[in-house]
Amino acid sequence: MAFGCRYNRVPISDLTKILPYVSFETVILGLTGKPLSDSVLLRSPNYLAAVNGILEKKSNEVIQAYLTWTTMRYFIGHTDAATREDFVNKCAIWD
Repeated sequence: MAFGCRYNRVPISDLTKILPYVSFETVILGLTGKPLSDSVLLRSPNYLAAVNGILEKKSNEVIQAYLTWTTMRYFIGHTDAATREDFVNKCAIWD
């Protein structure tokens, strides 16, 4: 039974063509300890193509700053209260 989700079986070689900035083989091997199969199920090829467009247009400095900020926001809830308060206070200057 389908619930409105569509998946596309994509050969790894095509995945690398869609988003050449990411070594999917390295990422998957690092996360799972196993090499990729010949293909993967991809729900949104357009999303990866859009990410590729952003990576082509933005400098490494901007991308690194975005990834750092996103990581900080994600993990701030796992830090002590003083660190969270300092983070929130520093963010308040942008409001």
